Amino acid sequence: MRWWAFANHVATRLTAPRMDVAAADAAAADLLSASRMGRTALMAWEIVRRAWIESGVRAAVEPLHREWHMADRRGAIRSAGVLGATAALVVLALQAVQATPPGPLVWILPVVVLIAGTVAMVTA
Repeated sequence: MRWWAFANHVATRLTAPRMDVAAADAAAADLLSASRMGRTALMAWEIVRRAWIESGVRAAVEPLHREWHMADRRGAIRSAGVLGATAALVVLALQAVQATPPGPLVWILPVVVLIAGTVAMVTA
C-alpha cells in the first residue's frame, strides 16, 4: 500500500498548484471590500456592532457570560443542567397551553432533556 500512498502524493503534487493561503485570503478580503455588496455588509455589521455595544440586553447578559466562563468544570456541567431543565420545562408548559393539540409523542424529547438536566445538576 505504500506505492498507492506514493502515487497519490505524486498525483496531488502534480495537479494541485502551490498557493499562498494568506495572500489568497487577503485578495478575497480586498475583492469583497471593494464590491458594493461587501461595503453594504460591512456598514450593516458596524451598525449591529455599535447597537450591541450599547444594548441593554448585552448589559444583562454580560455578567452571566462572565460567570459562565469563570465556572469550573463541575459548575459548568451544573449550569448546563439547569439550562437544559429550564428549557425543557418551558417547552412542556408551552405545549400544555398550545391552541392546537400537539402530536402524541411530542413530549418525549423535552422529558428526556429534563431528566438529563436534572441528572447533570445532581451528579456534577
